Amino acid sequence: MRARGCGSVHAFPLGASGIWPSGDRHPTNMHSSDHLSSRDELLAEVQRLRAELRRRDASDAAQQRGDARLHACVEHMLDCFGLFTAMRDADGCIVDFRIEYLNRAACENNRLPLEQQIGRGLCELLPGHRQSGLFAAYQRVVETGEAAEWDSIQYADTYADEQHIERAFAIRAWRVDDGFAAAWRDVTDRRRSELAAKQGRARFRSLADAAPAMLWETDEQHQCTFLSAAWYAFTGQQEAEGLG
Repeated sequence: MRARGCGSVHAFPLGASGIWPSGDRHPTNMHSSDHLSSRDELLAEVQRLRAELRRRDASDAAQQRGDARLHACVEHMLDCFGLFTAMRDADGCIVDFRIEYLNRAACENNRLPLEQQIGRGLCELLPGHRQSGLFAAYQRVVETGEAAEWDSIQYADTYADEQHIERAFAIRAWRVDDGFAAAWRDVTDRRRSELAAKQGRARFRSLADAAPAMLWETDEQHQCTFLSAAWYAFTGQQEAEGLG
């Protein structure tokens, strides 16, 4: 049958034989065993996907709990802690470090709330890092991957409240991606105590050398750490012989 103004139209039988023009079997006429097999496979795949989603959800939840615990621990540390990312110029040289994170102790140390520091340059905010040599040291940490540590380093800066403060810090810095992490603490009081003790020992030894009597100083193991000038004059010993 040919319709007027149209091309040929063909009809294909979809009866009991269930054969498509391509020769494939029509799905509505497949065997019941084929139906069962396909359904079982589909159900098994759905169950597998559900189990995988549950596993991923549990893993994500565990990761979030772990992150929350870690954040709480870092936030309540007595030491300062921060994460910094390198800011590079067109030639790839590090020109500053972007502040990515600071814990509560670091914010108190810097005398600024967190929101006024995140995203800013470290040297922009605290230019004393350049004068103290810390910026150059942090550059080396990022470029070489070697951690840096200072038991006590003098640092002076003018903070947001316009106070110029000189303090001593113990610092450890290590590379993290294209940046570094650092932990530091204010050791100014310890440094002052050490200097005072050193000055006190120097005064004692000066007075002891001027005294006519023999005077000496020992440590916890009863080893001589100082002998006065009168001792050496009386015994004829040299310092290497008398100490220890």
